Amino acid sequence: MPADIRGGHTMRALISAIISALKSAFACGLAVLSAPFRMFGGGGGQGMPPEIPMPQPYVDKPAPRDMTAVYDEIARILMTWAADSIIADEPVPVPPKLPREFREWLPGLSRDECDKLMEADKMAVSAHVRGLFAIPGVRKVMPLRAVVWPPEAPIEESPGFAAIAKLERDGRPAA
Repeated sequence: MPADIRGGHTMRALISAIISALKSAFACGLAVLSAPFRMFGGGGGQGMPPEIPMPQPYVDKPAPRDMTAVYDEIARILMTWAADSIIADEPVPVPPKLPREFREWLPGLSRDECDKLMEADKMAVSAHVRGLFAIPGVRKVMPLRAVVWPPEAPIEESPGFAAIAKLERDGRPAA
């Protein structure tokens, strides 16, 4: 009886070895046959490539504060100051709520510079004081020595529409 038991184990070991050899042969054949597909991106059981994470912004410092409204308000104040100075025919006192750099800049502006500031739009003045774009003929914001404006030459006034109409009504030449 011990011989039969030994023969049964031998037979079982032999069949297990044959099955293992067949599995290896089929696996090797499958690897050889699927190699071209794996090389050129098709099939092969590799699946989808791993997802690449998107770069994230740095969070070390907070985002810069939007100062557009502040500079628009400063531009409005500067344009008002320039108009007031043109009307007064001399630099008027600088508004105290302006930052120091503007309080040191405004008294040094000439009449022509004030005229150009007054005629420019608010966006242009805002860009000028930020240093983004210059208004032609206006110096950049920097400390300037206060200037005294020379008196403006008197302007010859025209007689006006009513006076010309009266002359024409009376039959006299207007010119």
